Amino acid sequence: MHDLSPADIEGITATVRDYYEGWYSADPARMRRCLHQRLVKRNVSRDIGGAWTLDDMSADDMVAATTRRTSQTPLPAYEVEVLDGHGRSASVRGSSVHYIDYLHLGRFEERWLIVSALWEDLR
Repeated sequence: MHDLSPADIEGITATVRDYYEGWYSADPARMRRCLHQRLVKRNVSRDIGGAWTLDDMSADDMVAATTRRTSQTPLPAYEVEVLDGHGRSASVRGSSVHYIDYLHLGRFEERWLIVSALWEDLR
């Protein structure tokens, strides 16, 4: 499936924990540290006319959305599943009662960062 070391798996999982826990705790600094500056986060949704469209968010958009959260939300149970990885790249499925995220991560120096996300809102 993958050739990632236990340290890589630990680093990847810690990055995805920052993503979920940063969001639910309304912690923009935690969110910022898990995202690559050139992150592209996307969601397939319907526009006002009912047509399917692709919404984009950047790292700055995601940090701003985290900042705008008016309060912390109790952290729901969530799962992190490393699907595949090799060398400096990994593919992860993260899920909670509210969201499913398909994340791609890259290792920069010794830090794993989220570089792209395709997500679904389950509510």
